[in-house]
Amino acid sequence: MSTNIKPILFMAIGVLLLCFGCATTPPRTVTTPKQTPEPVTTPEQTPEPQPAAPSPEKTEPAKAPTEPVAPPKPIPEPRSTVPSPAQTDKPTPRAVASLGLTEQARLLIESKKPDDAISTLEKAMNLDPNNGRNYYFLAEAWMIKGNKTQAVQFNRMADLYLSNDAGWKLKVQQQKGRIDKMIITR
Repeated sequence: MSTNIKPILFMAIGVLLLCFGCATTPPRTVTTPKQTPEPVTTPEQTPEPQPAAPSPEKTEPAKAPTEPVAPPKPIPEPRSTVPSPAQTDKPTPRAVASLGLTEQARLLIESKKPDDAISTLEKAMNLDPNNGRNYYFLAEAWMIKGNKTQAVQFNRMADLYLSNDAGWKLKVQQQKGRIDKMIITR
């Protein structure tokens, strides 16, 4: 009886080892790319008439059957990070908020509160760094404080961002003239 149990025990141990992954390495799966079968088309089988004698009419050469060709796929339009003209007409919420802060700063400058105006304009710049009016009014605030160096830097930035607007370009040029006449206090 002991001789009949040994093969059963070995088989049971082998099965357990296989179940727990101890006996062999996991089988490698090989994936092959799926190939889509090409549609099989058969040319129509029509018997061509054979002329008995050459006729004076010109005969066209027989055309080889052609396989149907799939229409070309349309090429997608490239995505651009530059907004289209339709998108640039509508200001973003950040640009609107920046313009609101710029207006607040303008009123602070008129009230001779340059430090508050500078703080407000810095917030406006963080919302919309392309708003050239922020730089114009920063130059104004620094002129009130008597800092010609800062006024010159912000005037240059205003000139860069407002160069396409004729009205603002004139204001920036006039501001530059006032800055040039400033006496350096620092």
